[in-house]
Amino acid sequence: MSTRPRIAAVAILAGALLAAAVPPFGWWPLAFLGVALWDRLLAGAGARARFGRSWLMAVAWFAPTMLWMVDLTAIGYPIAVVVFAAMVGLAGMAVPGRSEQSWIRWLAVPGAFTLAEITRWTLPFGGVPLATTAMSQAAAPLGQIARVLCAIGVVFAVAVVGVALSAAWERRWMVAGGALAGTVALWGVAMVAPRGHAVGTIRAAVV
Repeated sequence: MSTRPRIAAVAILAGALLAAAVPPFGWWPLAFLGVALWDRLLAGAGARARFGRSWLMAVAWFAPTMLWMVDLTAIGYPIAVVVFAAMVGLAGMAVPGRSEQSWIRWLAVPGAFTLAEITRWTLPFGGVPLATTAMSQAAAPLGQIARVLCAIGVVFAVAVVGVALSAAWERRWMVAGGALAGTVALWGVAMVAPRGHAVGTIRAAVV
C-alpha cells in the first residue's frame, strides 16, 4: 500500500468502519472490515508507519464514538482521543509488518488489537470501557462468546475474523479458513455452554 493520501484515507476508513459498528449505529459486520483494513495497513510497513497508520485509524474510530465526553469535559475529550489512539498505535507498532507473508502477523494482529482494548478499558483511572469492539457485537452472533470468554474473548474473535478477511485478500486460504473455523468452533462452544438459572428475585427502588 503506497502513497500517503491513499494510506491516510484507508486508515480513516478503517476507523470509521469500527466506529459505525459501535452503538448507536450498530452495524456490527463493519467491525470485521475495519480490522481487516488495519491488517492491510500494517502489512509490509515499518515500525513508524505502523504506529502512524494505527494512530490515525484509532482517531477516526474514537473521535465520533467518544464525542459524549464533550458534555463532561471539553478539554478532556480531545486528550482522551489522542491518548487512546496512541495505545492502538503502539499495538500496531508491535505487530510484525515487514513481510506480508509472515505467519507471525496473523497471530500478532488479534493479540495486539485485544491488548490495546484491554489497556483502554483499564488505564488511566480505571479506563473508559466505552465505544468498545465488544459492544459492537452485543446483538450479533459473536456476542455469545462473552458467556465463556467475557468481553475480551469477543474482541479477540472479531480481530480473528478480520484477519481471516485480510488473509483471503492475500489468497492465503489456509489461514483464512483456519481463522474462520476456529471462530465458529468457539462460537459453538459458547452456544452450548451452561446458561445458568434464576436463583431468586430482588426489589429495588429508583429515586
